[in-house]
Amino acid sequence: MVQVFLIGLGAGAASALLFASIVSGSPLAILLFYLAALPVMLAAIAWSHMAGIFAVLFGALSLAAALNTWIAFVYLASVAVPAYVLAYMSMLGREVAPAEGASAPQMEWYPTGRLVLWAALIAFALVTTVILQFGTSFEAYQKEIRATFERVLKMQARIAADQPLKLPGVQNADEFLNALVAIMPAAAAVLSMLTSIINLWLAGRVARLSDRLRRPGPI
Repeated sequence: MVQVFLIGLGAGAASALLFASIVSGSPLAILLFYLAALPVMLAAIAWSHMAGIFAVLFGALSLAAALNTWIAFVYLASVAVPAYVLAYMSMLGREVAPAEGASAPQMEWYPTGRLVLWAALIAFALVTTVILQFGTSFEAYQKEIRATFERVLKMQARIAADQPLKLPGVQNADEFLNALVAIMPAAAAVLSMLTSIINLWLAGRVARLSDRLRRPGPI
């Protein structure tokens, strides 16, 4: 139990550091941010679900102490809890009657296809939650997210807030913003789902290479 606790603390600290790296704004920090779920998944898959729980709790507590409670809550909702849920389900299994000619019961593991479905559902829920922060109507969402995109693009292009947006290689900035607003929900959901699946696969590969993966076949 002590080993499980220490593994959870280490995984939680690593996950929190990866999540907090986004504040630097560098391209490498973005990649590290997307790997924040990996330590939690690895702890839950390679050791036990209790190690995953310790990782989730310690990661959130670390961010709350180092930064603030709101960031810790965002970490829990968007990274830690979804990572733990997917890792926990990937290790669900039950004994079934032995096949003809076999002498011992066999394990039936949670289907990989359902894990992908859960990753998609979690991504949809996260994106929907974020969209609702911009308003409860579609028009309010469009207005707020468009203003956010415009403000960020002006900051990156060093354009004053009261000046019209002009982007290199873009003839019509308004149409470009409208396109971003239209594709953002779907793109964000797909990216979130793929990130979860890739992290789960990486956690499974690392656990297998360490000879700590009980489940045969792909996760």
